[in-house]
Amino acid sequence: LGNQITGTGLYTFTGGSLAVGGTTIVGNAGYGSFFQNGGTTSFTNNVVIGNQSTSTGNYELSSGITFGGTDTVWIIGENGIATLSQSGGTMFLGGTVTFGNSAGGTGKHKMNDGFVTGATNDVSHWRYGHSGTGELEVNGGSLKLGGSVTFGNNSGGTGNANITGGIVEGGQVTAVWRK
Repeated sequence: LGNQITGTGLYTFTGGSLAVGGTTIVGNAGYGSFFQNGGTTSFTNNVVIGNQSTSTGNYELSSGITFGGTDTVWIIGENGIATLSQSGGTMFLGGTVTFGNSAGGTGKHKMNDGFVTGATNDVSHWRYGHSGTGELEVNGGSLKLGGSVTFGNNSGGTGNANITGGIVEGGQVTAVWRK
């Protein structure tokens, strides 16, 4: 979705079952949005939102179920600008989830309602600002992060959290501040 710089790709999923076996890119070089309002989506390979520096990507869940197993890596803001937002439904993301992966990447995790859970094992890592900029914004819902949770992981990485409501539970939380 949004493969070329001038490209725009929109996908709306409203029911049934969608199983994706290959790598999913939402906003490769252009603008891409994936909207889910019902049904079940299952990803067995990597999901990249906001891939290149010219890209903007959005994944929004308002109802239904989104599933990514323990081998599924989610990158929100590889080199572009990306948002993973939720206003309802349930997400299970069992692998590594990174917001702001590379130096130019900006990733936002915005939660207004619904339920998100990560696996409670050593393969589940939640990183906000790995080498880029990552932000966690929780206004409602329930967010249960398993494994490790890191804000500002590498040199140059910036991670922020703004929690005004809802429930947030984390595994091993690490916040790194650098000058």
